[in-house]
Amino acid sequence: MSISPADIIRLMQRPRAGSSSPGKLLKRLGLTRESADELEAHLAVLEAAGVVHRRRDGSVALRKGGNFVTGALDVTRKGVGFLRQDDADALDIYLGRGGLGAALDGDQVVVEQIGRAHV
Repeated sequence: MSISPADIIRLMQRPRAGSSSPGKLLKRLGLTRESADELEAHLAVLEAAGVVHRRRDGSVALRKGGNFVTGALDVTRKGVGFLRQDDADALDIYLGRGGLGAALDGDQVVVEQIGRAHV
């Protein structure tokens, strides 16, 4: 089974999730020890992006105050994107050309929503 950074974020956003050791994350994600390297690679990317941080005991926690949203990216012909949130009841999030980074159409992504939504 393959996982994505979005899978990790969704798990860590659950109520009372708190910090977790990588081993506990593997177990909660239903993965075996063979997936430990893949998990660590995703955690390194999330840590470099400032989404998660490692504690002294080696556990991982979401950065406090961040409003992280996960979903599939839909890029238009004009080069702008819309994040189709995993929560089917949530509105899509517009991402301008500068907000796409290296993401491609159809990628599962994690974005930090800043400010208010315009309705």
